[in-house]
Amino acid sequence: MNSNRKQEANIYNEKCIQNRDTGDQSLTGKGVDGSLVYGRREAAEALCISVTTLDRMHRERTGPKCIRVRRRILYPREFLESWVLEQPEG
Repeated sequence: MNSNRKQEANIYNEKCIQNRDTGDQSLTGKGVDGSLVYGRREAAEALCISVTTLDRMHRERTGPKCIRVRRRILYPREFLESWVLEQPEG
């Protein structure tokens, strides 16, 4: 069962990379809807990274911009899209 999940994860990552390479400006993600604002988990899925990586990028201020609503960290879709487009290729 674990090998099946690894295969699914690899396919998922390839899809995200393919969509970025073709110049598609929309975010892609498994199970991610077209919401205007994403929580940490949904933002990580849309960017094809782990929540841990997103949290580290947030602490180091190298990731996408976010907003805070009380204790919650939220990522507006437009911030995620602009951050993806700013990243160098390769």
